Amino acid sequence: MISFRPANHEDINLLFGWSNDELTRKNSFNDKPIEFETHRLWFEKRINNKQYLILIFNYFKEPCAQVRFEPSKEKKYIVSISIASEFRGKGLASEILKKSVTFFQNSFQNVTLIALIKQENRKSVKIFENAGFKFIKLIKKNNYKTFQYEK
Repeated sequence: MISFRPANHEDINLLFGWSNDELTRKNSFNDKPIEFETHRLWFEKRINNKQYLILIFNYFKEPCAQVRFEPSKEKKYIVSISIASEFRGKGLASEILKKSVTFFQNSFQNVTLIALIKQENRKSVKIFENAGFKFIKLIKKNNYKTFQYEK
């Protein structure tokens, strides 16, 4: 069973660990390990701002994933998903993404969701396509060829 809740201050260490996972770093646009102080500043800025939304997902009460919605431009939000290493390959990501998008769209109406995915990250492409995102264009982000998807 999958459940979720908004992140809170107690999630700082959980998210820090997930952020420094090897595959997460590889698929991120900044592939260097993150120092805790850098993470703390990033986390505090977002957890205290109602325009940002970080959802923590549980699989049978075990934390398994995060989905983030970050404001970009007017009426546009960038969405990203990260699955904890021990829960990858279980087919949870598409369901998690769909649930989070529905929740977000009920809270923030009339916004466009944007997913930026490194070209080589085919698993994320499939997850976002399964959640109803449509390919828009190929762009360059931080010197990486990047797919832009929208919903």
